[in-house]
Amino acid sequence: MHYGFGGHPNGIPIPSEVHEQYPENVKTAWETFHQWWTQVNSGDKQPSRGNMPKDVAQAMNTILEAPIPGYDGATGADSCYMVNVLARLGD
Repeated sequence: MHYGFGGHPNGIPIPSEVHEQYPENVKTAWETFHQWWTQVNSGDKQPSRGNMPKDVAQAMNTILEAPIPGYDGATGADSCYMVNVLARLGD
């Protein structure tokens, strides 16, 4: 699995080899969030924090705060996946 939408101009890509370096709780958070995101980010649906279940919101916060392995000072908020998620959220 690749957790990224693009190259560095849109954030840091998270290829599988980087994802595997995360602690288990962060890997679980990625899986929880990604499952929800793929369900709500399709067609004409506008994903929002308002329709985000509590466990997904907690997973998102875990991802946003987690350091990206191999990128000093960067967190999940700097990943291209989350940069695009934050841009797409309706609220």
